[in-house]
Amino acid sequence: MKRQETIQAIVVILIITGAVLAGLHSLATPRVVPASAPATEFSAQRAMEHVSAISRKPHPPGSPEIERVRDYIVAELRAMGLSPEVQVTTAVQTNRRGRVVAATVENVIARVPGASSTKAIALCGHYDSMPQTPGAGDDSSAVATLLETARALQAGAPLENDVILIFTNPEEYGPALGAKAFVEEHPWVREIGLVLNFEGIGRTGPSIMF
Repeated sequence: MKRQETIQAIVVILIITGAVLAGLHSLATPRVVPASAPATEFSAQRAMEHVSAISRKPHPPGSPEIERVRDYIVAELRAMGLSPEVQVTTAVQTNRRGRVVAATVENVIARVPGASSTKAIALCGHYDSMPQTPGAGDDSSAVATLLETARALQAGAPLENDVILIFTNPEEYGPALGAKAFVEEHPWVREIGLVLNFEGIGRTGPSIMF
């Protein structure tokens, strides 16, 4: 009986060890693809150039700096051959403290056409920051990810489905005033089959898609 219990204990330890190692492996970051990579590949080094350009200073909603970031995104999308639009509207939301918050929304939206689209894939990230931070992680990293993804898609053959890029503002004060405005007012929302939202949460730890 003792021998059987010992074997069972060893098996349990091996299973737990394997699960821990698998979990750690899933959190490992991929290798950084350099800027010299083929145009059709996503390059973290190329994306980092956008992070540096966007997060020079804090850019909270309503600031002159947020206007610079908005114009930067629009210019980059146009340089790729896309036709971005700025959705300007007013959104109202109740925040976590139960207070009603209203703001002018300026979402930058663009579409990468697919070859035979049935339902579009939406990629989202917000371009405003809190007043105390330049927002490199939250959420310039998402803006850079979307821009580099769009560039790589434009360099290759079209996907089957359209890809809709949604750069929302404001998100930090609402929360999610920009996203709320897009969902409630923009006609493209009815054409979306899948949404991937890129967000920066906290100051440490791995980036996790949710």
